[in-house]
Amino acid sequence: MYTNYMSNHLHKKVSTVKEFTAGDATFIREILHPNNEGVDLPYSLAYGSLEVGESSIPHVLQNEELYYILDGKAAIHVGEEIVEINADEVLLIHKNTSQFVRNLGAKKLTFLCIVSPPWTEDKEEIL
Repeated sequence: MYTNYMSNHLHKKVSTVKEFTAGDATFIREILHPNNEGVDLPYSLAYGSLEVGESSIPHVLQNEELYYILDGKAAIHVGEEIVEINADEVLLIHKNTSQFVRNLGAKKLTFLCIVSPPWTEDKEEIL
């Protein structure tokens, strides 16, 4: 749910955004997407999470994707590399690169994903 205070402001509480399971098996709240909000932005923003010991399914995006870890510890498999990333760290994954995320921590992993151009299902291939 969001409150539009003025025509040039958008305010949203993340916890009120409906959560769903994405094609890659992460729990996602699509916070901001130009197609849903009627705004002209070159990116989309999602809040994601994975429970302890869980992994997303390997996938490839035809978009650039930036992960910002909010809480927890992850191993992000990028092509043939594995990058360990912790809270308050970012990782940019270039388009057309296979990837998946594994929660390495003892608590829920939470993160933001910024995807440019904005994410669309037809630009993601689940492997």
